[in-house]
Amino acid sequence: MGIYSGTLSEQITISPSSQQIGFESPPLADRVLMTLHRGEETDPFGHKVQLALAWLWAFFLPFEMIPWAKDGALALLVTWSVIRFLFGGIMGTWRPLLTTPLAWTMIGLLAWVALSVTWSSHPAWGLEELKGMRMLALPLIIFPVIRRLRVLINGFLLGVAIINLLQIGQLIELPGFWTKMTGRQAAWCSPMPLGFVCAAAIIGHIAILTARWKHRHAFLHIIGIPLAAVGLILCQNRGGLVAVVITVPIMLLVAAAVRPHARQVCLFIMAAMTFGIATAWTIDDALLDNAITNAAQNRWNQAKQELTGEGTYSTHNPVRGRSIGTRLVSWRAMQDIITEHPWRGVGAGGIASQLGNYPGLLIPPGETRPPKNWPIEPFQPHSSWLWTMAATGLTGFTLLMSTVLLGLIGQVRRVAEDPAFLATFGILFAWCIASVFDTLLISGVTEAALALALCGGLIRQVGGSTR
Repeated sequence: MGIYSGTLSEQITISPSSQQIGFESPPLADRVLMTLHRGEETDPFGHKVQLALAWLWAFFLPFEMIPWAKDGALALLVTWSVIRFLFGGIMGTWRPLLTTPLAWTMIGLLAWVALSVTWSSHPAWGLEELKGMRMLALPLIIFPVIRRLRVLINGFLLGVAIINLLQIGQLIELPGFWTKMTGRQAAWCSPMPLGFVCAAAIIGHIAILTARWKHRHAFLHIIGIPLAAVGLILCQNRGGLVAVVITVPIMLLVAAAVRPHARQVCLFIMAAMTFGIATAWTIDDALLDNAITNAAQNRWNQAKQELTGEGTYSTHNPVRGRSIGTRLVSWRAMQDIITEHPWRGVGAGGIASQLGNYPGLLIPPGETRPPKNWPIEPFQPHSSWLWTMAATGLTGFTLLMSTVLLGLIGQVRRVAEDPAFLATFGILFAWCIASVFDTLLISGVTEAALALALCGGLIRQVGGSTR
């Protein structure tokens, strides 16, 4: 079932806003509810197919190593949504988006990034970056089924769990489970996007447990938390780890503030997580020869060496493979670009042409200029916020910030209704933090996670609960 239960007349009756005196027509929240429900009743078969395809897309979201599966599910979902829009008799179901500010900031951000390609020095690279942002339009396309938010979240969590099992297979060196990067078990995916996906899964499991810890399926979320945590550590993605450490306490505080009956559950979850970390540490030491602990320790040691200049690392000599040194110099380069092009930026794909004063970011170590026929690629400054400001200027940055804030504020108001909103709130908050360290905005997988998080912000505040 979806966010709302009961017949349509019962839903309108139990809505607090509809009990107010003086309304000659249903209040706005109830009109949105009626519109979505009417669309489902008008085309029940099309609704079920669209919901199934949306679940399939969410399930394949973390499968970066199988791009055809994710892209195929996305193509089927978009195609069926267009068919429903044109021939399903539910065109009016999308009408509430016309009065939703979040929908307009999402459209505005995509439109401005597309427009910035026209003044970019490398339009082809700009189009490639715009392609990475295409998922931002998906919540608008699947709006008729977006109220079944928990279905999409559960599909996403199941997909991440399968990826985590593959990572563990790499850790224990099962036959055929070779690793793509030495020292990292990322299930043949890129460690950066998969790290954030694992972080989002941890947050999603915890959010749902705050309200459904007595449910018969709660044990699946209890298992999913340590599974995703192991996956995050095996990725050795520091941005995702920082995002989880900051987001989980804030998310639990929000849940306790808006749902007083959940306060004891939140305290119990914090205590259980502390106990779980201690237990996992013991198991890792006794059975796995500190394989997980060593992975985290190695990344910490590398970060310390890069920040202090010890060993072969130096923040002033960035080369490929030196993550923190490259980030610090990249951020300084972005600051220079922003200072010179504050209003509209250099356009999507145009950042690489502005890095002449920063050798080592795009050319081989020890060289002062690119070798002949050296394949310069679109440059990612390891920060969504700095990329947006440098590439699209103050206008693009304002649109991105407005989108995030509207999504967060809108979902905080709905946390009391259902844990699905707490999950999307937490994922969106974690995305904001992790985006400080990585360019998640133009990466297909992490942009898809952002799209999933924004789905909750598009749902108007109404009575009822997600099922």
